[in-house]
Amino acid sequence: MANKINSQNKTIIEEEDNIKYLPFNIQWLDSSYQQTILPDSPWQKILDDLEPALANKVRQQFNNPERRQMLIELLGRLFHIKLLRSEPYDPNSLRPPLITEEHRRKLENEAKSWLQIQTHKSALEIGAAVTEDDDINKLSNNMKNFLEYTYQIVRKALERYLYQVQQKDNVKQEEQKLQDKNRRKYHDDINSSSKLRSILRDSKTNSRKLPMITEFPPTPYPMTSEYSDIVSSSVVALLKRDPRRVIFITEKLFGQQLPLSLRQFIWTECLLRVEKKPYDYDLSLVELQIRREFAAGITRGKTDLKLTNPSNTPVTNLIENAVIETYSKVHALQPFLEENHLRFTIKILNVLYTYKKDYEPYFIYWLLPFQLSYRDEANKDEEIYVIAMHLDLFVRHCFPEWTNVFSIASKIMTDLSSNDPEFYDHLKTIAKIRTKINQKDFVTQIITLESKHSGSTAQYARELMADPVIFLRKWIGEMFFGILNSNCALYLWDQFFMIKWNTQYIEHATKAVLYLLRDRFMYATDYDEMRKVFLEEPCLLQTLDVQAAFVHLALKNDDPKYIPAMNQRLYSAKSTMIQNNHNPQMSNRKKAYLETIGIKDISLTLAIPVNSSI
Repeated sequence: MANKINSQNKTIIEEEDNIKYLPFNIQWLDSSYQQTILPDSPWQKILDDLEPALANKVRQQFNNPERRQMLIELLGRLFHIKLLRSEPYDPNSLRPPLITEEHRRKLENEAKSWLQIQTHKSALEIGAAVTEDDDINKLSNNMKNFLEYTYQIVRKALERYLYQVQQKDNVKQEEQKLQDKNRRKYHDDINSSSKLRSILRDSKTNSRKLPMITEFPPTPYPMTSEYSDIVSSSVVALLKRDPRRVIFITEKLFGQQLPLSLRQFIWTECLLRVEKKPYDYDLSLVELQIRREFAAGITRGKTDLKLTNPSNTPVTNLIENAVIETYSKVHALQPFLEENHLRFTIKILNVLYTYKKDYEPYFIYWLLPFQLSYRDEANKDEEIYVIAMHLDLFVRHCFPEWTNVFSIASKIMTDLSSNDPEFYDHLKTIAKIRTKINQKDFVTQIITLESKHSGSTAQYARELMADPVIFLRKWIGEMFFGILNSNCALYLWDQFFMIKWNTQYIEHATKAVLYLLRDRFMYATDYDEMRKVFLEEPCLLQTLDVQAAFVHLALKNDDPKYIPAMNQRLYSAKSTMIQNNHNPQMSNRKKAYLETIGIKDISLTLAIPVNSSI
């Protein structure tokens, strides 16, 4: 009798724990979840049908004692008492020393995967699962009622939460202004006599800045809003409960720019999937293991290099000079030409060198997207190592081989020669006019690999380095962060991560940017003007135009000839004053010149009087 009472008490406690269960750690989402599992909710009717169907499938696995115990533990004591009471329950059988932690984790992950599959099958049998064709007619009435009930709860909870956030916006903005003011004062105090500051000041003075760079300062989290981040964080919380649903999310969002939280999750999932073992179910455990291995690698590197600080290595001066020079000369990076950002960049690259004893100049470009996407103001010291770790994973698992970079660029030029011979011939022609090559325009890998195939240095410089394909290789080699503005480049990286860095889509992105600038290229008359379009014009493109062009190719598979018209940027027009003594009404008018439109071997300049009457 006493045992029966104790068992009932345990059941009551477990039911209370289930009600208090907070699976998402987001208040409004957890509150919605709790409402959907109340005793009088439609979910209870589905559960009454689902549990017996699943129990029948589970019993078929009980020939293996370890498998049986693991399944019972995962299903919970309530499920065991309610539907599997006759089966033994021995939690000690899956604990050391009877079983190792590694073996237990493998059993657990295998059982979780099996349970998810069988739960889905059971749900299909009772009409409680949405099929791939999204046919709601196949759902039972109980499931339809539950979906509508859940939708209303989630919608109202989210609207209520967003309203609360909106009410707090003004207060938060004032607090942020005060924090920014104090932060600037703090940085000014500690850096007032900085050597780097004087170098940076000279770099800013001597660098040529584009209008976009001076007009639009960088924002901490480009192209996102507080509300999109709230929804994004909620979606991420759901995905963490079932990471396999990330495929569904990427299919729905491909072509769109990702909010910050969702970007971090999808990028991290892609970076970790190669490190994931077949029986690893929880990616957070995989990430934890990789962090431990990275920390161990840093420790080994410090010992091997005899360092006291991993951010101060034998190549610190080399990295510092390269970072300052790159950010000073590359137009697309000049919005970030700021001392604190440069110091942060230098530290991360030194930490990465400590870990893998490797540094390449193009790491500077590849690092920026991770700096923008993995900010962690609350853990600044750890942030350096986390970003360095992600960059290392990218270098090892995502960036295509340099031979693939060459292949993509060559294929684009080959396609151009067939589909747009006028554009192709124009580029090849002007590339040979007044050619003055600056090898510093290109990363070492492009020069080194190309020189292996050339007969002599002179021939190599004149023929290969003057070829427009080299600039396409530069775009791809820098992964667009040395070319496009950060918002555009982040958009493209979102797409690349969602399709696991399929090189076909890197080709689409390169071709989209190239065709957006077609009219600008047709206006160029020699190598120097072509070079300026390749290196300076892309960062002036608008993100929406790049998005439209990419979707045009990657999703719609349409003809690229329509892409040039998608470039909505207004280029500056020339103007002069007209003095006309015979006509007083014309004395204060300006003559406005439309930007010259390039047509092969023909140049037309149209002059239209402003406010002219017809």
